[in-house]
Amino acid sequence: LVHFISKFSKEKSLYEGNNFKIIYNTTPFEQTVSKDITEDNWKTDKIKIFTVRSIEERADIDLLIELAKRKRNYDIKIAGKGPLLEKYRKEIKQNQLENIELLGYVPDEEVGKYYESTDLVTVLAKYGEGFGLPIIEGYLYNKPVFASDVCAIPEIIIDKAFLVKNNVEDLESKIEKYYEEVPSYNFKKYYEENFSYDKILEKYRQMYDKFC
Repeated sequence: LVHFISKFSKEKSLYEGNNFKIIYNTTPFEQTVSKDITEDNWKTDKIKIFTVRSIEERADIDLLIELAKRKRNYDIKIAGKGPLLEKYRKEIKQNQLENIELLGYVPDEEVGKYYESTDLVTVLAKYGEGFGLPIIEGYLYNKPVFASDVCAIPEIIIDKAFLVKNNVEDLESKIEKYYEEVPSYNFKKYYEENFSYDKILEKYRQMYDKFC
């Protein structure tokens, strides 16, 4: 019995049998107590955007930097470490951008606080996204999530209206359209019904019962 975290990961695997189960991920943030941040440095007069990514080529940090250049009324914070962290920090400094910040490594307890205080979440990817954990983490905190229309992301997004092409024009227009229309989505309920700890744990139990 083979377990896959998404239909996409199954399609990209070498497995050709029929004895498999697709069970999505849940997140430990459901049981993590958020820690107060002494100074989160959000600019309160701006739209707050938060993302958690490995700072590497596939995460398309360039797109968020471009968005920061175009939309000075956005305040963008990126948590995560990776091989391109200093490269992008240098680029941000060279462009004198004060509305985007690479936070580096942030402990889970503090990440939860950023999720709580942000206005929206982005999850951008060029390739290699087998699930998209920050998407459901955003939903856990009842935040809208705008994510790239690639890999496994369309499987778990709440609505196609939140899928974006990997260009700054589409990302900008989707965010602006959301705030113009102010649609009523219950992101937290969507998380609880599809990705909550209890829901996923029960699916694992059923899988192991079958296996044993």
